[in-house]
Amino acid sequence: MLGSTVRHSPVGYSMIRRLRPLTLAVVGLSLAALVAAACGGVDATQTNLKTATHAPTINPSGTSTGHSSPTVSPSPGPTYPLAHVDAALEDQLPSTIGGVPLTKWSMPVSSYIASVTGGDSILYAPWLVKFGMTPDQVNMALAEDLSGNQTINLRAIKVPGIDAKALIAGLSEVATKAGWPVRTVTSLPKPVIQITDPTVDASQTANKAFVYANGDIVFFVISDDLTIVIESLAALPPMSVAS
Repeated sequence: MLGSTVRHSPVGYSMIRRLRPLTLAVVGLSLAALVAAACGGVDATQTNLKTATHAPTINPSGTSTGHSSPTVSPSPGPTYPLAHVDAALEDQLPSTIGGVPLTKWSMPVSSYIASVTGGDSILYAPWLVKFGMTPDQVNMALAEDLSGNQTINLRAIKVPGIDAKALIAGLSEVATKAGWPVRTVTSLPKPVIQITDPTVDASQTANKAFVYANGDIVFFVISDDLTIVIESLAALPPMSVAS
């Protein structure tokens, strides 16, 4: 997401697999998750979101492309092979945003990390180790507009048995230590933390992830289009009382 690079490939991938984009498959990110509403409000209009122009893409073959920034690829077509290692997690993401149908797939976080260069991929291992887990043990689901016409990049990472507040706090700490700006935003449909990838050119690609957590799942909305951010957050599962 954000700064990581991933591309679509016609090559088959038996088990793809993260959390663009903490955009974080998208794809490539830079990331985001839940914060208690009491953590202080930030007006979402202050995030300087722009009209989306670039959408990062995933390389299901798991091969690093070696590029430093995500690029737009045309739709791979209906025969494109995508893995579905966690269909239930995929179901947590919306199927359409703004009338645009989204393609969903899922993989272990380790497969995502192996498929991208830089960006949010550097955050997930140190984040998960805080909870005694490795990227092989945790799954990620992604939902994107693979046509490349819009920047719609949604992700969900399920960390079994860990509560929302701990997940958000841990991710915020890791991102901050990596030098990625983190801020609380409470004026959107759900309370989020906004994580910014400082390694990419914001005029060329989305570099902000809006992160929300519910239960043991962390959701990422990666886009520089405020309308998409608002609709996507509204479409995610409502925060449970236990969170």
